[in-house]
Order: sequence, then C-alpha cells, then structure tokens
Amino acid sequence: VRERYPRFVAARDAAAKAEAARKGIKEKQRAEARGGGGRQMGEGLVWAMSEVPMEFFDADYDLARAEAVQESLRAPAGQPATASLNLLLQEKLSHYLDQIEVHLLKEISARSDSFFQALAVLKDLSVLMNKVCDKIVGLREVVRSLDEQLLLRARRMQQMHVRRSNLLAVHQKVKLVESVSQNHAALQLLMQTADFASALDVIDDIRKVIGSGELVGLHCFRHLEEQVELTAIEVDRIMMADFLRYARMDVDEDQLEEEDQLQNILGPLALGLLRTAKLQGVLRMHGENLVEDIKSAVKSVLTNVLPQLETVHSSERGEEGGDAGLGNKLKHLTSDATLLLLEAVYAACEAHLAKAAQVRALVHWVVSEFSGTHPLLSPGAGSLTHPQPAWMTEYTTSANQEAAGSSSANQAAAGGLRERLCKEVVAANVAAVTGAVEAAHGRWAKLLGVRADIHAKLRLSEFAGVMDATEGFVKSTEAGCAGFPPKGRVLKACMHAQAKAFLNHTHQNCMSKMATLLESDPWQATAVDAYFQATASWLYEAGALAAKLDHEPEPLSETRRASSVNGHSRSGANGHASAGKPLQEEAGTDGKVEDVPFRSAMPSMPAREDTASSLTTAEYVQVGADKYHMVNSGLMVLNMLGEYIELTRRIPLLATEVVHRVAELLKLFNSRTCQLVLGAGAMQVSGLKSITAKHLALANQSITLILALLPSIRSVLGAMLPEKRHKLLLCELDRLEQDYRLHRDEIHSKLIAIMNERLQFHRRKIPQVLEEWIKETKETGLQPSEFAKALVKEIGVLQRVLSPLLLESELLLIFGRVSSNFNTTLISSFERLDLKGSAAAAEHVRVDGIHIADCLASLPAKADAEGTGMLRNWLEKRSLEVEKGQAT
Repeated sequence: VRERYPRFVAARDAAAKAEAARKGIKEKQRAEARGGGGRQMGEGLVWAMSEVPMEFFDADYDLARAEAVQESLRAPAGQPATASLNLLLQEKLSHYLDQIEVHLLKEISARSDSFFQALAVLKDLSVLMNKVCDKIVGLREVVRSLDEQLLLRARRMQQMHVRRSNLLAVHQKVKLVESVSQNHAALQLLMQTADFASALDVIDDIRKVIGSGELVGLHCFRHLEEQVELTAIEVDRIMMADFLRYARMDVDEDQLEEEDQLQNILGPLALGLLRTAKLQGVLRMHGENLVEDIKSAVKSVLTNVLPQLETVHSSERGEEGGDAGLGNKLKHLTSDATLLLLEAVYAACEAHLAKAAQVRALVHWVVSEFSGTHPLLSPGAGSLTHPQPAWMTEYTTSANQEAAGSSSANQAAAGGLRERLCKEVVAANVAAVTGAVEAAHGRWAKLLGVRADIHAKLRLSEFAGVMDATEGFVKSTEAGCAGFPPKGRVLKACMHAQAKAFLNHTHQNCMSKMATLLESDPWQATAVDAYFQATASWLYEAGALAAKLDHEPEPLSETRRASSVNGHSRSGANGHASAGKPLQEEAGTDGKVEDVPFRSAMPSMPAREDTASSLTTAEYVQVGADKYHMVNSGLMVLNMLGEYIELTRRIPLLATEVVHRVAELLKLFNSRTCQLVLGAGAMQVSGLKSITAKHLALANQSITLILALLPSIRSVLGAMLPEKRHKLLLCELDRLEQDYRLHRDEIHSKLIAIMNERLQFHRRKIPQVLEEWIKETKETGLQPSEFAKALVKEIGVLQRVLSPLLLESELLLIFGRVSSNFNTTLISSFERLDLKGSAAAAEHVRVDGIHIADCLASLPAKADAEGTGMLRNWLEKRSLEVEKGQAT
C-alpha cells in the first residue's frame, strides 16, 4: 500500500500538469483567435470583416464595370484602367481574403473541442436508445402473453355486449321505420277526412323524428321530409280557405245558426292556423275581404234602394226621374230620403261588422286559451262564456303533457315565442275589424261628401238628423272594435267639416238678416209672440239647469239677483209657465237635480209649431220678474241666440265654434244698435226724424234683455265646452258682457243728458222772467210761472215715456241722477239771481221752486240718493232767513 500511494500521487500530479498544460494551450489558441487584442470568441472574425470596405459586400458589385474598380481603388473619375491598377486591385482583394480566412480558421480551431464533445454525446445517446428499444420489445411480449392468458374471455364478453346493443338499436330503428310509415299513411287519411288538428299532430311527430336525425341514411325515407312539407302546405291552404269562407257573410247561415256551431267550425281552424303561425296572415286577408264585402254591400244598397227612394220622392214632388249619375241622384234626394238611405247603408254594414265582431271574439278566445295568459285580451275584447269544447280540451291536455316533459329553459323559450306570436295575432285580429270599420266610415263619409253643399243649407232639425244618424253609426261600429278604436278619423273629420260648413252658412244668414233688420228697424215697440216668450224662458231655465248640475257656478245677473231676493214669481202675462217651475219639477221635491249629462237633461228649444196654437201676444218679454219691451231686431237676436244654443245641444262638437259665432252676432247687434240709436244713424237708414227718449229706452230694453240672458247663455255653453278651453272661450263672453253694460250706461247717460239739455234751455229764460217778477207788485196768491210749468212738463213727459219701458232699477238710477242735477243746477241759478229787494220776485222764486221740487219728489229715486230734496231744503232755509230779516 505504501508503494502504491506514491505512484498514485505521482500519477495524480502528472494528470494535473497535463490538464494544466492542455488548458494553457487552449488559452493560447483562444488568445491567438482573438488576434492578440484581447477580443472575445468570434469578435476577431467580425473585426476582420469590418476592415473590408462595404462596397465589396454589395449584391451588384461587379469587377467588369470600370466604375466599380475605380471606386475600390479610390482612383480619380475618368482615369482609364491600366495593368498596374488591376494588379493593385488583385493584391488588395487577396489581402482581404487572407485576413478573413486566417480569422475563420482561428474560430474553427477554438471551437473544435466542442464539436468532438457533441459527437461523443450523440454516440452515447444512440447506444441508450438501442437499449430502450430492446426493453420495449420485451415488455410488449410480456403484455401479449398476459393478454392471451388473462383477458381473452373478458374481451369476448364485451364484444357480445356490444353486439347485443347494436341489435337493439337496429330493432328500435325498424320499429321507428314502421311507426313513421304508419303515420305517413294515416296522414293521407286525415287529409281526406278534413281532420286538420290530428293531421297537424301527425306532421309535428314526423318533423320531430326527422329533426332528431334518426332517419338519416335510410334510403326509403329520402323524400319523406319533402312530402311532409308539401302536406303541411296543403293543410295550411285548406284551413286558410275554410276559415275565410266561414268567416264571410255569404256562407249559408243555416250552418252557423248558433254561436256554438260557429265556434265548432271556426275554432279548430283558428287554432290550427295559430299553431302553424299562419293565423295573422289569414286575419289580414280576412280584413281585406271584410273591406271588399262592405264596399260591395254599400254599392248594392245604392243600386237597389236609391232608385226606389228617388222614384217615391219624385212622385211625391210630381217630378220625373232621369238618367242622372249617382252623385246627382244623391244630391236630389230629400232629407227624409237621405236618412232612409243612410239607415239602409247602416243595416248593410252592421250585418258584416256584427259577423266580424263574432269572429274577432272567437279568435281572441282561442288566442287566450292557446297562450294560457288571458291578460292578452283587452277589457272590452269579449270572450266566450260557454264550456270549453272537446277540441280545445284535447289540445290543452297534450300541450300540458308536452310542457311537463321539457326542461325549464325550453319552456321559457317556447313561452316567449308563443307570447310574441299571440301578440301578433291579436294585433292582426284587431286590425281586421278596425280596417272594416274604417272602410264603412269611408263609404259613409263619401255619401255625406256628395251632399256636403246641400247639408250646409238644411234646416237645423234636418241637419241634426243626419248628424245623429252619423254619430249613432260611429258609436255602433266602434263598439264592435272592443276597446281598439280605428286609427282613421275620416268620418269624424267629415262630420266636423260639414257641421262647421253648416254653422258658417247659418251664421252668414244670421249676420246678413240681422244687419238688414237693424237698418230697417223703426225702433218702435212690437207685440211679442208666444214663441219668443217661450224661447226666452227656455234660455233662462237652461242656464239655471246648467248651474244646478254644477257644470259651472251660476253667475247671477242684476235682474235675476233682484228677483231672487224680492221673491217675485216668474209667471208671465201670456199664461206661460214661469222660468223656475220646470226647474223645480226637474229637481224634485228636495231641490236636487239628478246627476245626469247636461245635454240629455236639457230640454229642446220650443218650436214655432208648438206655440202656433196660442194666438195671444204680449207687450213684453218676461225673464224672471223683469219685463222687457222689445223691438223687431231685439226679438230677432233673441230667436237667433236660441237657435245657436239649440244647435250646440244637438251638435255638441260645434260648441267651441258656436261661442265665437254668438260673440260675433252679439258684437254686431251691440255695435250697430249703438251706431243707429246713440249715433243717430237710424235717421239716415230708417227714415226717423229724430232719436227720441223712447227710441233710447227701447234700445236699452233690448240691450238689458241680452244682459239678463248672457249668464244663462254662458252657463249653457260652458257646460258643453271641453275643460281645456272652458275659461279661454268664456272670457270672450265676459268681455262682451262688459261692452253691453257700457252700452247700457251710455244710453242712461244719454237720457240724463237730454234732460240736462232741456234744463239748460229753460234756465236761459230765467233772466227774462226775473224782470217781469220785479215789476209785479202782487206778493200773495201767485201761481207757478211758465218757466216752472214748462220744466215740470218736460220732466213729466220723460217720466211717462220711460216708466212703462225701463226696469225699476234703471228708473231709480236715471231719475235719481236727473233729480240731483236739477236740484243742484236750480239752486245755483236761484242763488245768482239779483232780486233787487223785490218781495214779489222772491215769492215767485219760492212758488216756482216748490212747484219744481214737488215734481222732482214725485220721480222714482232712491230715498238716500245724493242731491234729492236739496231744492226744497234750500227754499225752506231761504224762507227762514227772509222771516228773520223781516222780524229784525
């Protein structure tokens, strides 16, 4: 051991030295490869290549070009290439090449050890792979032997199980083929027997089988899907044709005598079309058929009924019918014939729309049962109340079973599709009925449009009959839409246009008649016929009724307030009922009016025929407790106001327009009355010699009557106006009332001014009378002078003229101001007299003053009126002063 260890140490040292030498050689070679510059491996080659000019590396560098050679040698441009230049270039290229080769060899030498090491590793890896392959071969042999010895029986068992599963699948496929074949054969039989519900079930079953892919690859069923789709199309076509046929009016009504029969025939068809998503399209076609049927029905009525009406009314008028066109025939019909024609058109349209309403209700019921969500129906859509039929029970049962076997996600998706489909069907169903209603409205509007010019010239009763028939037709037809009114407003627009044209024509006639009558009116009191008294009472009662129904607070006029305070009865001198009596009968014993629409509660305007039997006439029109003496124009404006209110009652849609027309009429009457009476225009147009106090009083009576009736007119019109425009429109009547009050006040002022003028006229005679008084010596037993008698006579004439005509309140106002003016003026005149100490003149002043004061005291005036009794007080005071002077 001792000898082997030194050898081991020596060998280890020698190996260490050899390893150190080998490392030194490698470092030296690396240093040489770096070119002695301390470069890293690979940097020497990079440096050598960087020493070579870049033009030698260009892809298009070619020594055959002289320019390239000159650029490489840096020779001047244009110098020819010589042998010395070529030799120099060759030397330069050789130098660059040698330099790069030397560095390339150094790099290869520095990496040679790595190459050999990699080669050794590859050899070791190859040997290892061979060993692994040998082991894998051995393992495969072991596995094969184990498989043959242990798993052969288990494998055979598995194969038998697989074969059994395959045989079962083939058996199921054969049974499916048999079932599909039977269903396909049964489908043809169901088509022949028109059992479309069962046919749709069979089609759905076959479609499910085809959609599952179980028939893919079966040659016998290669055309099955196409055949089923053609059959489904044929089923849809037959159901659509049957639905449209039974939904029309031309079907034998014996088959559809009862609603149950209609349900049993159309119900399954509607359900089948709903299941195939074809019902909305069929309903659109149904709506088109309804439109065509209604147009044909109206045309048939015009063809059959119009000649009969034309013949009957032509014979009544003694005319001969011609071959005029349809439009001319319609224009030549009387109002009664027109109403009969409209009734025939209404009956024809109503029959079709009633059938359409039944179909709509049935379809809505089917849709609600199909969707299972009854809120799809609108509140007025209607539903069938009889027990559910067998065909619907079968469908709902099968649908519930199918829904129970599907997942919640599928149920939610199917429910969404079904709800969307049902909404589309409901919309199409409503559109079918509303389209038919719009068609009926269009036909009706066309008939009215032909006679538009004639309707504008009819009497109110005749035109109101046409409007009532039209309004009844609109309400009846829209009721069949069950809460879905038609979008079109053709007929309503036609009604409004013709009503407005009628109003304009009526208003033009009223304005022209009023203007003519005002210019020709002699402004004399006229006898009042019973018709005008009934009209005034009707207007007054209508206003009270409107206030009772709380349509508007009743604004009390001055006369109405006075009559209610004083408790006067409202009975007229003509034997007419008082204005309050019918209202009390309407209100009942407890004084409460029933809560009914104002239009239906308001009585109609009295007709001339109703009052023609009464031959009595009166001198005045009585409204409440007040009596009004009238002129011709005043009675005419009263009649026109009644006609406007009656027009509003009969045709409420004109209420807004009537307010403007009433205001225009009253403005015309007010302005022309002011021009003719106050402005003395009647002296030129009516031939009056002068405008007297009586003319003024009669004009005042007409103005005051309108003021008394304006609150009633305002209440009645306000009850028929829409709430949005109520205050805006009635403000116009309020302004008009202010104008009438101003006009009345101006008439009062004019009457007072007349008496002031007469006073000033007689006052200018006082200086002349005074000279005569001073010359007299008689101091007792004096009589009133001519001055006092003339003045008292003037006052008496005015009192006799105004007292029978004006209201008591007006008399108090006018004569109160006249008395005040006379008292103050006469006192002022008597105080300025220079009696020159004449006792006779003083006595004359006292006698005339007492005579005039007695006359003024007899005038109607308020007891507390300012200025009344001043002249008497002044005379008494003057007498006391005279007595005191004599005593002293």
